[in-house]
Amino acid sequence: GLFTYGHNESGQCGRKSSTRVDVARVGIGGRHDQFEYVVQAVTAGDYHVAVIDEVNDLYTMGRNAAGQLGRETDGLFRHELGKVEFPRVVPSKARESSASVGGAAGAEGASGTSAELVAKSAVMTKPDKVKVFLVSAFADTTVAYTSAGLFAWGANDSGQLGIGYKSERETTPKLVQLEHTVVQIAGSRNITMFLTAEDGLFVTGEGKALGPIGPTST
Repeated sequence: GLFTYGHNESGQCGRKSSTRVDVARVGIGGRHDQFEYVVQAVTAGDYHVAVIDEVNDLYTMGRNAAGQLGRETDGLFRHELGKVEFPRVVPSKARESSASVGGAAGAEGASGTSAELVAKSAVMTKPDKVKVFLVSAFADTTVAYTSAGLFAWGANDSGQLGIGYKSERETTPKLVQLEHTVVQIAGSRNITMFLTAEDGLFVTGEGKALGPIGPTST
């Protein structure tokens, strides 16, 4: 299961209380004590949390003012985990290759699964199911590398999602046009960085379009 504690102003700990909360189990879909899955990865932004489970599904909770939960909500935040749904895009050869080798660099993302888990998950992947391999939440943004490609959502006022345009908020996963094996994702309020196995580091945000900044160091 998943356990959280700390400040809970926006429901980021998975409880209804608006104050500091002690260690407790997180529920799913309004049913507390029901998230029984093995957790592969957890990442947190300013006021939201993203979780990858044992079958590579992605769940989010917390503040959603900028759409950083990747799903529509009936308020500014959700205090329980909810599943993020991705468009079923046909994988490119680059993504099929990355799934089969589990990320050639064999590195762990800042908040993602290891190469071994990616490779194991790829074997189990059905063609019509999107598997989440890496996820990183920061500020009011969430980015995920999946079997269908790289997706980003949330705040995009500086172009930090890398989707080709600026916007105040993106509430559902948007495909990032980066045909590379992503091995690590990181970012801050106005910028997002993607470390790739093939061509090093790519950066987007602060008004600049997605592009490389140099080769991978050896």
